[in-house]
Amino acid sequence: MKKIIFYFNQKAQRIFEKQVKDGVEKLVLSSPYNFVSRNEMIARIVNVEDDEEIASKVDKGFSYYNAVDHFALKIEEGVFFDEVKSVYKASSYGFAVCVNGKLAVLSPISVTKDKQKAFINIYPTKTKKIPSMQEIFEILAFKKITVLQTEVQIQEQLSKINSAIKTPARILVAQGRPAIDGYPEYFKPMMDFNKKAGAVKSDGSIDFKEVGSVVQVAAGQEILQRIPAVKPTIGLDIYGNQIQPETLSVSGYRYGENITASEFDSDIFVSAIDGVLKVVNRKVTVLKMVVVNGNLDYKTGNIDFNGSVNIMGSVLPGFKIRATGDVMVQENLEDAVIESGGDVKIAGGIVGKDLVKIICAGTLETKYILNATVEAGGDIIVEDSIINSNVFSNHDISVVAKNGKIIGGTATAQYTISVKVAGAPSNPPTMLNVGRNLFIERELDALNKEIGFKKDEVNDIMRQVRVNFGEGVFKDAAKAIASLIPSKKKQCVEMLQQLGKKNAELKELSDKADEIAKKLDLDKEPFVAAYDKIYPGVILNIKKDVLKVDREYSNVKFYDDIAEKQIRFTAAV
Repeated sequence: MKKIIFYFNQKAQRIFEKQVKDGVEKLVLSSPYNFVSRNEMIARIVNVEDDEEIASKVDKGFSYYNAVDHFALKIEEGVFFDEVKSVYKASSYGFAVCVNGKLAVLSPISVTKDKQKAFINIYPTKTKKIPSMQEIFEILAFKKITVLQTEVQIQEQLSKINSAIKTPARILVAQGRPAIDGYPEYFKPMMDFNKKAGAVKSDGSIDFKEVGSVVQVAAGQEILQRIPAVKPTIGLDIYGNQIQPETLSVSGYRYGENITASEFDSDIFVSAIDGVLKVVNRKVTVLKMVVVNGNLDYKTGNIDFNGSVNIMGSVLPGFKIRATGDVMVQENLEDAVIESGGDVKIAGGIVGKDLVKIICAGTLETKYILNATVEAGGDIIVEDSIINSNVFSNHDISVVAKNGKIIGGTATAQYTISVKVAGAPSNPPTMLNVGRNLFIERELDALNKEIGFKKDEVNDIMRQVRVNFGEGVFKDAAKAIASLIPSKKKQCVEMLQQLGKKNAELKELSDKADEIAKKLDLDKEPFVAAYDKIYPGVILNIKKDVLKVDREYSNVKFYDDIAEKQIRFTAAV
């Protein structure tokens, strides 16, 4: 009867199989008996009388075998049949399998999914052979793999394999070139462009007015980093096929006005000026002025800016603007706060309840002021009216309209107050003050308080000296000290030194107060002019003289008569 003797493990159907050990999945060699080299015997057909005769038919040198009844065995890739010897042999190095009656030698080549690398899996055969360089190139050629490692690179890897040691090895035999996707030049931010949802206050609540919509930058501050363009490059897979790259779209930024390359790094772009960041359609610009295209509200939040601010709408209640430059509001200011280091111009009016306050270093211009506190280092120019407000100008106050009026509250100017109508028939409390500089007066008040504290310190030290050493110390210090015991002498000297220091500090403060007081001297004589009329009940304060208007006057100018030290009046025009 006929038998087929297989010299490999028929159960193994692939080179590697998955095994799970300690929860980890890995690939292991499915059989150490199935690797064969070129012309190596894989199987033989034999005639035997019984199964006990099979062992005598096994070829010399083969210790592993398996015999089965003969069947119509089909041969496939990697196998040829020697009809003279009734032997199946391998036509190339590989892994022998028999699947569904088909005998084949699997290629030892494994290719990565992206077709960028090819490896050959090597295991010494039963005759301790591994593939030669020529065999490897033939296997690759059969697989139509053309983008190969060099012969030197492959040989270097082969030389590290010891064929006497039965262990799997894998060497890299082919490597493609990946395509490089391209993209245009773009810029990425080097700072946070996004506004906040609000600022956390000390009590843990959130102030939603502080959204940080104005992002200030200083000259030289790093804004953007340039990412250079990358040209698309065609790639190759291991079969020599071209891999087409893509041109990617990137959501980067562009730079605009007042942003320039750093002198230290051409890929870093910095602000050319102190200003505010503006990002529109991913174009980044630095402006000298904050421009709000609408109202100052919760969307924009409070503004604190080292420069000028222009609000195209109104400033809504509860919001604040702090600016070192000018502030312009194209509509109204409603119960809000402005602090400006320059001029303030409000095209509409100023309307307040409890919170409205404007402090500016320059001139204030507006249509009307109602229930507000205003302080200006320059002129206050109002078109229509100042009503129930507390306003101060370190120069002049003018209400310029034909029926311009000041009714209620207090208006104070260093030089002049000019208005058509002052007060009203209903006699609301209205006070007009000229010849005063509130800024200097406040500075003097603060300084005089400090002088008072210093005098208290001097008096306290003098009291301690009297108590401890007697009044004689102030009449003849040397004699008084000489009469004291050594421990008392040291104490007395130290206290007198401290007294001298405090007196020197007191004199310095007093001299400073005298210098500041000289600034109260006026360059011109102050006056109050009511070009239409002034109503009874209006209180005038010119320099240090006070007059309560007791009747209605028309076209009148009040001034201080220096010689008589009283307020007099004359025609305004």
